[in-house]
Amino acid sequence: MTFKDGSPVDNGTSIGPFDEGQTVELKCESGGGKPVPRVTWWKGTEELNGEYRSIADSNGTGTGTNALTLELGRADLMYPDIHCRVENEAMDEPAKLSLRVNVNGEHN
Repeated sequence: MTFKDGSPVDNGTSIGPFDEGQTVELKCESGGGKPVPRVTWWKGTEELNGEYRSIADSNGTGTGTNALTLELGRADLMYPDIHCRVENEAMDEPAKLSLRVNVNGEHN
C-alpha cells in the first residue's frame, strides 16, 4: 500500500490524524500474479469504490492496482479500519493489508 505520492503504508499502520472533510488518496498494488490479481478496498464487509487497473504480460502474469480516494467523515471516526484485499484463482484465500485512518472530528 502507498499514498498517491508513492510513500509506503505498512500493514497494520495507523495514518493521520486527518481532519473531518479532508481527502486521502491511497493505492494498493499486487504484482507478479498469474492470473492478474483483483485488488479491492473494503471497510468491514462493504466494498469501497476504488479505481481498479490491471496490466498483463503476454504470458498472463501481471499487476493489479486499485486507487482509492476517501473523503473522511463522521463514519470514519467510528469505523476507522479499512483494508486492501488481493485475490485471484491461484490463491487459496485473499491476502489482506489493513490500516487505520485517524480522523479528528469537528468541534462545535
